[in-house]
Amino acid sequence: MAPGAGCATQAKLLRNPDGTAYRMAGSHADITEARLQQNLTAQRARQQEALNSISQKIQSTTSIEAALQVAARELGHALGRKPTLITLDPVNEQKSKDSGASHAN
Repeated sequence: MAPGAGCATQAKLLRNPDGTAYRMAGSHADITEARLQQNLTAQRARQQEALNSISQKIQSTTSIEAALQVAARELGHALGRKPTLITLDPVNEQKSKDSGASHAN
């Protein structure tokens, strides 16, 4: 049987009044797909829980820079990545705005 595969088995032994077995009936059902779906549902629930937690932490910040830093830190932690630092450079941001305004004329 392949990894992750599953089989549900049910059996019943029929006996005579004296206790002697005279028939055995049973069934096997492949539950591989059901087990895979159950695992997928559990994984999605864990992911949703992580996203909810990250969202709450981001919402509790008081600045865009803090929100980005929380997002980078928490997503990195959830994905098992190295710490990441995000900084905003208002000088370059202002230059981009000024540059866009001159192109619009």
